[in-house]
Amino acid sequence: MRAENETLKATLKMQLAYVRHWQEDARYNLKPTMDSLKDAEEAILSALSRTRSLEAAE
Repeated sequence: MRAENETLKATLKMQLAYVRHWQEDARYNLKPTMDSLKDAEEAILSALSRTRSLEAAE
């Protein structure tokens, strides 16, 4: 379970890095691509699914 927790934390840290990058881009009137938004959405949904699986296993 600890490994799964570390995987979830790594996923969330990566998504936070993307958000911060997009915020910096926004300062220069740049927008994230639809592909990068879709990738982030998929990563977040996958992490949420894993947390539900872990909760169900308890």
